[in-house]
Amino acid sequence: MQINWLIPFEGPEGFPIPTYGKYGGVNWSGGKFVADTEPGDYSVQPEDPLDRKFRKHDMAYDQPDKLLRAFADIKLIKGIQGLDENAVTGEGDAYGGAAILAMLYQVAVVNKHPELLLTLDIEGIVNDAVDLIHQGSITPEPNEVAGLVSWLGELSVALASVNHPITDRLAEELADLVESIGPNGEPVFPIVLADVSFDFGTEEALALLAQKGVNVEKIADFGKLGDFVEDFLGGKGVADLVDALPDGDHAPLAVLADKLSEFHCFGV
Repeated sequence: MQINWLIPFEGPEGFPIPTYGKYGGVNWSGGKFVADTEPGDYSVQPEDPLDRKFRKHDMAYDQPDKLLRAFADIKLIKGIQGLDENAVTGEGDAYGGAAILAMLYQVAVVNKHPELLLTLDIEGIVNDAVDLIHQGSITPEPNEVAGLVSWLGELSVALASVNHPITDRLAEELADLVESIGPNGEPVFPIVLADVSFDFGTEEALALLAQKGVNVEKIADFGKLGDFVEDFLGGKGVADLVDALPDGDHAPLAVLADKLSEFHCFGV
């Protein structure tokens, strides 16, 4: 047994989500629920490699710092991505994929550090999650499909409420995913999510930067965005963050402008 269908925890808006193994799920530790202020029970052996990742994540949550928790969320995402192809059963694949999406929510909404998502390959992460869910061997009943649609819709609304370009875009993709789930519970994942990206076209990026009060005429070479940011802001740390972003055909200026404006870096 991996997914504990009859032992759910309370997800967004009180929607029940099944636990996994001995450690997968909010406050699910050692095969039992613990209180928010109670340390987890890590003496029980995990059921499989995915469950071991969940145990490490739980241990990292035994302190209140939201930044450290957000880093633990990212580590879990990468840990699930790094599992061997045959490390878990079909149920483990499906749950692991869903957990990756849930950790994006944790980073941005629960732990309130959406800026950390700028350093990640969001497109690759979402596609990996979708692939895992898609190859999972679960065949949901009609009532389970309805529950999945409800949860994804609630998650989309919660992400949209953050009012950040990263979470707004992810919320839109999840809303499209909800619409794509057919009557037989067969999500059309690859078509809906294959093109998810937080890079914007040059014209849109320039328009958004102009709205933030940036003199876009100063940007002579979009291929040297890191140099532009360093010159414009005089801050190498921000330039390093930009340089760490995945290369693409479009400069992610819109994301950068909105993120920096939150910290009043543009003085607007």
